Amino acid sequence: MQEKAKGGLPAKLIREIDTMIRRLEKGEEIRTSISATLRPGTQFIREWHGTTHRVMLLDDSYLYQDERYGSLSKIARKITGAHWSGPRFFGLTKAAAGEAA
Repeated sequence: MQEKAKGGLPAKLIREIDTMIRRLEKGEEIRTSISATLRPGTQFIREWHGTTHRVMLLDDSYLYQDERYGSLSKIARKITGAHWSGPRFFGLTKAAAGEAA
């Protein structure tokens, strides 16, 4: 229903996904180059030391534990107590994706 109401994935993204599937079927390693546009309402979820942390992207900030933050890095620091790149901590960078693999 959502696809009918708002449209499907962009053709470029569908082609990239198809290419990744073919490469995976051949046993090749893949590195993603998909650059998704994040929209308000997007949620970032990260488990850290047995606790699941959820962050929601708002129009101009991020919502974490009912508080607004100007950056994901500030949230990552609050969670870990150490300096982290927020996008890396939440798996939004290529380095983080490689670490998760």
